[in-house]
Formats: sequence, structure tokens, C-alpha cells
Amino acid sequence: MLHETYALVERIRQVYSIALLDLPQVEVRGTWSALAGCAVPVLVCRATRESVQHTLRLLAQLRHVADGLADQAILTLVVGRPHNPREVRLAQQQAAEAAHAVVTVPWDPVLARPEPIDVRQLGAAARRAVVRLAVEIVTRCPSVQAVTNAQRDAQVAGTSSVGD
Repeated sequence: MLHETYALVERIRQVYSIALLDLPQVEVRGTWSALAGCAVPVLVCRATRESVQHTLRLLAQLRHVADGLADQAILTLVVGRPHNPREVRLAQQQAAEAAHAVVTVPWDPVLARPEPIDVRQLGAAARRAVVRLAVEIVTRCPSVQAVTNAQRDAQVAGTSSVGD
């Protein structure tokens, strides 16, 4: 249940810097509250013109719900077919104009299966995209930024105060 998730997330935040939530569609009651309460929203859509337009409308609504949060959003375009480069390029251009960060995950037969995904089985391009997505998420996470800044400050001072 979505409302039970909020209590769990609050407890997890006390222990871990990052909690990944796979939220239901935004039309489901409560999803907007979860989006407004997160540090780094990741919006995932198919790499098609219609899907990107729909997601960009949601991003515009997010700007009204939580000030500044939409600027932290990462738009992830998932290519659903092996060969349609023109449609993918158009979706990328459209998304790049409105979103701060756009990561395109190319079509991969492993992603096309309904089973859980083992990243090690992905092709090189899809694996790079998943790693880039992880980097985008981690570098926008406020608690991770605080740790990174502390490490940088310690290196500048010539000592390390963060977990040697």
C-alpha cells in the first residue's frame, strides 16, 4: 500500500542515503505526494513522441506541485524496439529541451523479457546507460553530495575524515 510506503521510507532515510521507489502511475492517488517528497525524481517513458509528450506534461505538473523539484528530475527514455533511430532521435531532442537530464537506455533483448533484470547480462550500450542513470541519480542525491563534499574538503586539507 502506498500510504504504508511513506512510513517505511521515513525509517529507511534514517539509515540509508537512497531509497528507490517504483511508484505506480501518477494518476494513482498518493503518487504526487511521493514525488513531491523525493529528492531525485526519475521519470521513465518509452522513447516515442507520444510518450515523451505525456511525460513532459507530467514534468510541468511536477513544477507546480513542488518548486524546484522538476529541475532535479531525470528523464529516462527506454527504447522499445531494436530499429527505429529516427523516432528515438526525435524523442531525445524533445526531451532535452524540457528536462535537465535525459538518459536514453537503448533496446536490449534482456530488457524486453518480463523476468527480473541482471545488469551483467545487458549488452554494452544498455549497461553504460544504466550506469549513467545511476550516476545521475547519485550525484543529485543531497546526502551523497554532502559526503562527496566532505571527502573533497578532506583531500584539500591533506587528511581524510570520511571512512578510510
